[in-house]
Amino acid sequence: MSAVSAVALSAGVMVSGATALQLATVSVAEAAVVSRIEVRGNRRVDAETIRNNVDIRPGRNFSAGDIDEAVKRLFSTGLFSDVRINQSGSTLVVTVVEYSIVNQVLFQGNKKIKDADLVRQIQLQPRNSFSDSLLAADVETIRQAYARIGRDDAVVTSQVVDLGDNRVNVVFDIQEGGRTKIAAIEFEGNSAYSDGRLRDVVSTKRSGLFSFLSRNDIYDEDRLRADEEMLRRFYYNHGYADFQVVSSHAELNEANNTYRVVFTVDEGRRYRFGSIEVESTVAGLDGETLKGAIATREGNYYSAKSVEESLVALGERAAGLGYAFAQVTPR
Repeated sequence: MSAVSAVALSAGVMVSGATALQLATVSVAEAAVVSRIEVRGNRRVDAETIRNNVDIRPGRNFSAGDIDEAVKRLFSTGLFSDVRINQSGSTLVVTVVEYSIVNQVLFQGNKKIKDADLVRQIQLQPRNSFSDSLLAADVETIRQAYARIGRDDAVVTSQVVDLGDNRVNVVFDIQEGGRTKIAAIEFEGNSAYSDGRLRDVVSTKRSGLFSFLSRNDIYDEDRLRADEEMLRRFYYNHGYADFQVVSSHAELNEANNTYRVVFTVDEGRRYRFGSIEVESTVAGLDGETLKGAIATREGNYYSAKSVEESLVALGERAAGLGYAFAQVTPR
């Protein structure tokens, strides 16, 4: 079915349809000059640090575009929730609102996941700046951490305790919920192999007496994607070169808190290898000399693994004959 050739390859990748983000700035007819830069609203951040980020100097011309860039630079530090720059006479006034500083991060209600493990996964940390966006992201991160151990119905809420002096404590309240298990793994569209045989192929397993040891009986979308790839490899190595995973999904039975996982497949035809030849475009390297390195045999069922092994063997044989840079590709 597949002939193998020893040829040098080159590949180019072209990306088209790039997305451009256009930022509008206010244009001014004439550049302005200020005699001093005044910083307001800062409590922790040194005024000189703010001036350095503004990058507008007294006595030098500046434009509205320079102010736009200064605002962007100050926001990019992650230290400020608001930045305003205005000109008052000959003074440039930079007004900032600093983010609060996180004093402590606390967890309540968690038993299945330790505090230390949760702290390692979230972004808000003691002595770092606080923001609502980071808080929302951390709530979702904690929820996902519980989903990975089979607790999809875990509820995570948060509290922000103002300590004064621009400091806050962040408290995550966690209701861990019950463990969601996998009650059934089923396949649709398969005829060459039984559901039982295909269950042995995938890593997701049905819940059983000892399944807690591996946690493979927990529904995980990433594991489901990996299982799709495992099914492809299995079929590709058993002659089904056209095999496809049509879909995979999990159905939650809320009554007993269990999942039913379903893979829908299209097995396609089963192929055998036809005549196998080696063609060489490398001067001095004869294809027939390399043919003995191929483990693939005419009449055998097609196997992607066998093709890969033959490619490696051909490359090694060519290298042993002094052609270390010969590249081998199937055709």
